Amino acid sequence: LSIVDNTNIGAIGHSLGGYNSFFLAGVDRRIKAVVCSCGFSLFAQDPEQHRWGKREWFSHIPKISDYINEGIVPFEFTEIAALVAPTPFFIWMGQNDHIFPHWESAAKGLVELNALYEWMETGERFTSLIGNSGHDFPSEIRQLAYSFLDQWLS
Repeated sequence: LSIVDNTNIGAIGHSLGGYNSFFLAGVDRRIKAVVCSCGFSLFAQDPEQHRWGKREWFSHIPKISDYINEGIVPFEFTEIAALVAPTPFFIWMGQNDHIFPHWESAAKGLVELNALYEWMETGERFTSLIGNSGHDFPSEIRQLAYSFLDQWLS
C-alpha cells in the first residue's frame, strides 16, 4: 500500500503472534523493531513437552516431537531469537502465565539475549520485562511497547 513506509516496518504480537513476530524479524531484515508479548519460551523445563511439535489441535514444528521422543533438543528458542539481533527487540512475559508457566528458564534465555545485544554494543535496543501478571498484555505494558516501537520506527 502506498501509505506504508516499507523502510520502517515493525512487528508486534501476543502469544502465537508474539513468537511469530520474532521468528519473522529473525529472517526478514525489513522488520526494524519487534515486540513479543507472552510468546518467548524455551524447551528447557517446559511442562508440555510437545507444545512445539505434534498435537491434535495445532502443530508448530511437527518434526520436533520426533527429536523430543529421542531425548534430543535440536535447538533452543534463544537461538531463533538471537537471529533478531541487532534489531530492536522488546519482550514481555508474566510470571503467572498459564500457557508458558516456566518463566524462570525463559528468563535465563532473556539474560543470554541481553548478553548478545551487549556484546554487539547495541544493549539499548533490547528490553525485557517480567511481571506478575498472567497470559496477557496489560495496558501499561502495551503503552511501553508502543513507545518502544515509536522510538525505533521514527
